[in-house]
Amino acid sequence: MAESDFDFGAGDSLPLVTDTMLDRDGNPIDLTGAVVTFPRQPDDGTTATVRTASIVGDPTKANVSAKAFDAGEIAAGEFFARFKAVLASGETVSWPRDRQYIVHVDPDGSGGTPAPSPSPPTWSVDGIATGARQLIASIPATDEAVVRVKTVRAEFYLDRASALVADNLTVAAAVGGGRWIRKSVGDLFWQLQTAWFYDAGAGIDEATGLNVGQPIKTMSELWRRVLGGTALTDVSVTIAGGPGSLTDAEAAVFAALSAGPRQWSLV
Repeated sequence: MAESDFDFGAGDSLPLVTDTMLDRDGNPIDLTGAVVTFPRQPDDGTTATVRTASIVGDPTKANVSAKAFDAGEIAAGEFFARFKAVLASGETVSWPRDRQYIVHVDPDGSGGTPAPSPSPPTWSVDGIATGARQLIASIPATDEAVVRVKTVRAEFYLDRASALVADNLTVAAAVGGGRWIRKSVGDLFWQLQTAWFYDAGAGIDEATGLNVGQPIKTMSELWRRVLGGTALTDVSVTIAGGPGSLTDAEAAVFAALSAGPRQWSLV
């Protein structure tokens, strides 16, 4: 049989099966008013069991979750399963759309033998707290998950034990508990950007900083984006209100930025 999507030990009821139901354009399906189930069928073609599934959080984000098995229910086997939603309109959609999950229950209770040194599962979202697919609404498939956030071009890893204060920029609350924590790694895209726009009042630290209509809000975010860069091109930062409007704290961060080999200037 093909490689499984989810592995369980004999008698296990956790972890939950979680995913996001998307349309053919890759956008979340609006599940407002929908009823979602999780049909599960043994690979021998015998009768399917329809499990209850849940919509997690905002139904427009299409995050769904299901318990594949009850505790002690299954000792071993292979199963096909998928989420099925009956929308408020009466239309029916399934996810995954073009295939089914393969679910494996290992009889020795181990949940199968993992591949050596597996890499954490990685996927991407639109923003931390912005866009159609948000980090704060994402449901991690495993506790080793890593998420790429498009707005800031940075990866966040999941720490279930963390109780750090969430600022929705470096730390974000995770569905199910714990925190998403931003990795301290810059991105070459930002490191090659030679003109930035900053507005302490109207700026947003998930903005691109590329023009006056997309200013960032803090020098600290600029620091995070260019961290470790090796580009030597000159960089200008246009300040809404002029350079004299910077607070002492923001000016100190800029001074640290400009201490490197690149030529930084305030406009």
